Amino acid sequence: SDIELDSNLTLGLLGGTIRGKLSDIQSFDKAVVDADANLGIKVPDVDLTLKVGLSNTLAQLKGNLDIDMKAFKGKLDAKGTFQMASKPTYVLTLNAQNFQTNPMLTMASPTLKDVLVGTLNANLEVGGTGFSMTDVKENLSGRGKMELKEVELKGLNLGKAVQEQLKIIAIFGGSDVLSENLESKINFIRSSVLIKEGKIYSPDGVLEAPGYGATLKGYATFDKDINYEGEILIPAKKLPRSVASLADPKGNIGFPFTLTGRLPK
Repeated sequence: SDIELDSNLTLGLLGGTIRGKLSDIQSFDKAVVDADANLGIKVPDVDLTLKVGLSNTLAQLKGNLDIDMKAFKGKLDAKGTFQMASKPTYVLTLNAQNFQTNPMLTMASPTLKDVLVGTLNANLEVGGTGFSMTDVKENLSGRGKMELKEVELKGLNLGKAVQEQLKIIAIFGGSDVLSENLESKINFIRSSVLIKEGKIYSPDGVLEAPGYGATLKGYATFDKDINYEGEILIPAKKLPRSVASLADPKGNIGFPFTLTGRLPK
């Protein structure tokens, strides 16, 4: 026999309605659900609406997801599919606008508090199995594009790191760029993104900061390791005239750099 579903539903902090049908209910493994759920949650800083289309047996439940979330002073739209098992699997297309990264990462894991401060805009396709931090490190994969604005990395003043690397180049003796107060804040970072094997790769990153720019490629891990290489771009007008002829069409001169290590706790 069938059971019509038309009731209120509560799942932890989520509350809403479910409508549909439950059939073949002789046993849990064989019972089949065909239903739609509309759920929501409102807690400090998070307003979430979740629409779920459910199908298949209860033991191997699968469905479609449509997520609309306002949180961390930004907005997230996501659509995708999932399947329940011993660990749930999922595939999602995400569009994030003006997300504040610090509270978002802190909610994901307290160990990531203050590691990355900035405003995130991103379009990503991601998939994985499980939702714990260990699951994310081992199973999350994806690709897309992202932009970070007004960026600060805990324990890393990239401007100062630039100056330290340039000190070893003789032509910079007495150059204005060595005496400037280069702030730790970065105006923006833009890059394609590839996520796999616990690493977030940036194959074509472009960075702009007060007083300099950079191109970079490399990766960061969820354990806060970083490994990047690229070119520091210094305006030719800040350098001795003897090297000004090396400037690119935008008036910058590039110098190779590497940046490796682990961001502090």
